[in-house]
Amino acid sequence: MGALLLLPFLSNGAATRDSEGIGKNRSGLISKIHMAVDSMGLPIGFEILGGEVNDCTAAPELLEQLPTAENVIADKGYDSQKIRDKITEKGSNPVIPRRKGSKVGNTDMGWGLYEYRYLVENIFARLRCFMSRAKNPHSASLRTPELTQIKA
Repeated sequence: MGALLLLPFLSNGAATRDSEGIGKNRSGLISKIHMAVDSMGLPIGFEILGGEVNDCTAAPELLEQLPTAENVIADKGYDSQKIRDKITEKGSNPVIPRRKGSKVGNTDMGWGLYEYRYLVENIFARLRCFMSRAKNPHSASLRTPELTQIKA
């Protein structure tokens, strides 16, 4: 397996009384979906947490679920030494840009590999498409098997 990618995705959901990973942040009640995909862009793991949870807090649990890969690509939200150490312990190379103002800098950053981050962005684009279809009650696409699996 080549690379694993981690990115958060913000989502507003329907109101229920159950705890469903909905938290409060500046833009209101919101959920974050932390997604991991393989080198082909297929989802292999995800976590849904409240909007107030930092990305660095969610990453260790998601990394535990993932198989070993040559590279793990993530965005700046996952920039912490703890996450980098955890990725290195699994035998992978962390490809995570450092945050602005970092003392270390991005001299060791593999920008060529970081471009593969679009694989996760494509999954979130598909999720947005399904979410917009699900919100339209008159849509005939609600009966598709893919949407049924996402809703379940």
